Amino acid sequence: MQSAFEPQETWISEFRQKRRGVFIVVMAVSMAACLAFVAFSVDTGMVILNQTRMQNSVDAAALAAANEISHAVETATANVGAITTYALAQSRLKAQSVAALNGVYIDPNTDVQFGRWQLNQATQTSSITWGATPSNAVKVTARRTNADTTQPDGQVKTLFAGVFGKKAVSITTTGTAYIESRDIGMVLDYSASMNDDSCYDALSTRNRAALDTNMEQIYNQLDAVRDFGSMTFTPRWFQWTTNATSPDDRYATVVFKNSSVDVTTNSTMTGVTLYSGSNSTSPTASGTSGTYTYSSKSIDKVAVTMKGNLAPTTGAATYNTWTANVTFNNSTSNVVSVTANKSMLAIRLTYADNTTQDFTVASLASTSVTGNGKYVKSARVTFASSGSPTATANNPAGTTQPSNFSSTTLTVQMTDANIQSWLALPTYPWGSTGSWSEFFTHCKTDSTINSAGHRYKFGGACLVNYLLRNEYQYNQCNDLWRTSHYPFHSCKQGALLFCDFLEDLGFGDEVGAVSFDVNSRREEILDYDGYSINISANPVCNDFESIRQIVRHRQAAHYSGNTNIGAGIYQGRMMLDASKRPGTRPTLLILTDGAPTAQDSGWTFPSDWNWNALFDYDGDGTANYTSTDSNAKYGLMRAKEAVDAGYTIHTMTVGLGGDPAYMEAIAHLGGGITITVPGDQTVEQMEADILVAFNKIAAFVPPARLVKPQ
Repeated sequence: MQSAFEPQETWISEFRQKRRGVFIVVMAVSMAACLAFVAFSVDTGMVILNQTRMQNSVDAAALAAANEISHAVETATANVGAITTYALAQSRLKAQSVAALNGVYIDPNTDVQFGRWQLNQATQTSSITWGATPSNAVKVTARRTNADTTQPDGQVKTLFAGVFGKKAVSITTTGTAYIESRDIGMVLDYSASMNDDSCYDALSTRNRAALDTNMEQIYNQLDAVRDFGSMTFTPRWFQWTTNATSPDDRYATVVFKNSSVDVTTNSTMTGVTLYSGSNSTSPTASGTSGTYTYSSKSIDKVAVTMKGNLAPTTGAATYNTWTANVTFNNSTSNVVSVTANKSMLAIRLTYADNTTQDFTVASLASTSVTGNGKYVKSARVTFASSGSPTATANNPAGTTQPSNFSSTTLTVQMTDANIQSWLALPTYPWGSTGSWSEFFTHCKTDSTINSAGHRYKFGGACLVNYLLRNEYQYNQCNDLWRTSHYPFHSCKQGALLFCDFLEDLGFGDEVGAVSFDVNSRREEILDYDGYSINISANPVCNDFESIRQIVRHRQAAHYSGNTNIGAGIYQGRMMLDASKRPGTRPTLLILTDGAPTAQDSGWTFPSDWNWNALFDYDGDGTANYTSTDSNAKYGLMRAKEAVDAGYTIHTMTVGLGGDPAYMEAIAHLGGGITITVPGDQTVEQMEADILVAFNKIAAFVPPARLVKPQ
């Protein structure tokens, strides 16, 4: 019997059979979609993984390449000519090497790009100009875009997406890094000790030949702009000639040699008196030349007494056939010689004052008589014959006494006027504090002149010594900035080279200069030698040429004498605090001989100062540097303040009289590097060492930084 529900059950059964087939289709479609999603997920993850690995690699390569620019500059050898080109080539190789270490291929010639990173002061935003040189930014690109997936830059093959026709995927990543710019304060030592290596103060430390060569260079540099008459560089003894009154031709020439003199005359000397101030001595003198000494005395005047030097003359006295030839000696010895052809009884001499003197001769035909010292104007001869006839011979030299008949005393004196005339020196060319008279006194009395063997000598070497020891400030001698006086010239050249390096490297660095002696100041103005420079509105800048000219026109002790290194550090920090750019690393570079001799007033050394913690170079817990000198401690305190404010400090010590250990301590405190340039070497060697030193300092930049992705 058929149930009332049987048709319905049959229908349900048939429907169930039909639905089972639909689920199979739906399941097949769903599984295909699931497989597609799985393929997409796996391949996407693989692509992201490769992209991340490539991004990390190019970031690392860009950082390494940027750092390599400065490293290549620092380690470049002397035979590297175009240092910028060399540094970029080394940077490309470094990028390739670092990427390869991470398993990523880059072509150093096409995938490494250089440019210049700059910070816009107004907007405080940065930008990179690609292709600009010199460069301080590097972009490294890794590409997997080659359709040939077997190549190092081949596309990334997919695992599942190939089923849907996507067998490989292209990936490109870039990493960009830049070298952070610095604001740098050059702290320059302008104290008086910065010329010590170019004057006779350096005799005990510097090679004499090198010192003489340097001093001659300075003299020639001054001689090029000033008139020094006939003064030679090599010092000479003062020589002066004094002549008797015309028409007398007697003279005395004296060469003054401190405690001795060389005297030359053209008439026989009968006496010499040597004077040293109010003291005098009279050694025995004879002949027409001689050397006379005044033991332990400096001779400044000589009195020379000489016989008359009127030449003998002969006259004739004639009576009938009798003749007497009379020779007048014409000197203070007053000898008159008579030779006659007849015996004589007497001779009468008549003097220029008309007094007479008679001599009896015993029937001699030839005889000589000596007068009383007066000039003989005539001689009368009485012949031995009846009536005692006479004949008179007149002196051909005249009936009045010539000026050169009698003894004369000539005074030869070493006066300032005579020395100036001897050297043909014009008016003293510099400030009112100095003079030729002071220079002459320096030549006679200065201890270092004496040590050099030039006491009482006058010449260019002594002038250089006088200026560098006594007249070193600009208002005393405004030409010393033109000269190569050391160690100041080394520091000056170093500062100029440093500006050149920073300009050539193009890291975006900016520079300002301060100087110190007993005080300190910013170097912002140059208003002489045809220049009108004023950078006071922006003393820390990239106007390297203005800074070079300002520094070039300064001299040791330009303003004053002593050495206050602490004041220089503080002034440098104050300048940068007022002018430094946001986002840059403030840096101080101290160039000095490193011997502090002054300090500011009103300071207190920190009570918590820990020498062991601050100056333990080798990590053994004990300080490698300490000092009890208050001038040195003041400089260290100012350096510590700058370091605590985020400053890096480098130091360069130049010269023979410095303290390199002190400057090393400041550099250690400042996290910088210290360089010592020896002073006892040639100018060429010194400047070569400075060039190497500034390679290192110019390359001492903060680690490269990645540019954040936009």
